[in-house]
Amino acid sequence: MFAPQLDSPPTHGIAARQWGRFLWQHSFRIITLLLVAAVIFTAARQTPSPGSKNLQIPQSTEAFVQDAPPPIDWPRQYAWLSKRAQSAYDPLLNRIPPPQGFSRTTVPCGSFADWLRHLPAAQPDRPVTNSKRQTVYQPGDPRLAAVIDLQPGAGNLLLAASMMVRLRAEYFWSAKKIDTLAFHYTSGHVAAWADWAAGERPTVHGKVVSFHQERPADDSRANFCSYLETLFRYTTVYSVLQDSEKSADATIAAGDMFILTGRAAHAVMVLDVATNAEGRVRVLLGQGGNPAQTFHVLRADDGSPWFPVSKSTGITLRGKEQLKLKDLHHWR
Repeated sequence: MFAPQLDSPPTHGIAARQWGRFLWQHSFRIITLLLVAAVIFTAARQTPSPGSKNLQIPQSTEAFVQDAPPPIDWPRQYAWLSKRAQSAYDPLLNRIPPPQGFSRTTVPCGSFADWLRHLPAAQPDRPVTNSKRQTVYQPGDPRLAAVIDLQPGAGNLLLAASMMVRLRAEYFWSAKKIDTLAFHYTSGHVAAWADWAAGERPTVHGKVVSFHQERPADDSRANFCSYLETLFRYTTVYSVLQDSEKSADATIAAGDMFILTGRAAHAVMVLDVATNAEGRVRVLLGQGGNPAQTFHVLRADDGSPWFPVSKSTGITLRGKEQLKLKDLHHWR
């Protein structure tokens, strides 16, 4: 019968002492290895994956979830419309679809270009009239694509250049960007809405214009319309030139204007732009008139409201009238 000898130490005790001596002799190396492993593990957790430089891991996805902007109530964007006109609202983009094979350019939601393409189109039986309420274009006239429901019924018709200012100013009002709105008089003086709303009024003596505090502060819609009426009194194509700049890159966009000076002074606004897969461009054009006329959308010789644009010839209106790209201006 086998019995262990008591004077012989257990083998597991020897192994423990040897392991202890090993740890003591190599403790520095072990600690160093552990520190290096810790550094490598930490760096691996902080190193972004390829293509995600400086990527920050969100603590909660809720911080990155944004509600979609509410849909625009377009009839209410055109402050001059009566409640009856709002109920009959028909946007220009519905009235005039893009030409076959073309699509409207993408524009930011709520931008000036977006606002223009949603302008309220008048009923198809609306004629173009002059300031004496005489008919200039009958409904169905081959030169007429649509009439814009722009001028209030009791308001005076505007000249072509004043129409450009009217559209731009009305957009700023609807977009609530009105505090930065300012236009030039033909004299070169700047008339800012913020000053007018604060009660300042212009005094004109020949070519000298000075502004004086005359009224209490008033930022109402009625006072804004008074500001516009004063602008229109001193607006010409030459004042619009001071509020715009020539297109230096031969690009064209909704809101741009063709400004013609001289004896045939005139202003025509680009209301919308469409392109096709081949890069060809078509534009929708709107104008008032000299003498004053209802603001309306033009139609080309081929019967389409979409005018082709060429760098060499610009745009050919009915007859021989040309709108050249050298006369194209962007708002400043």
